[in-house]
Amino acid sequence: MIPVTTAEYPTPAGRPLNSVMDCSMLINNFGISLIQWQKSLAAMLSQNPTPINQTTTTTQA
Repeated sequence: MIPVTTAEYPTPAGRPLNSVMDCSMLINNFGISLIQWQKSLAAMLSQNPTPINQTTTTTQA
């Protein structure tokens, strides 16, 4: 993966310069606090998911 700037990746819809998600309404209205994405990723990876190339497939007759 190679990072690109907004100017290097034109799209029909404009992209915001800073697209950090503001979750303050979740906290203020519902008392819900999201965990940091880094902690969520670490938790998911610690579950040792099956690698894609080792999944089982079924064939239809």
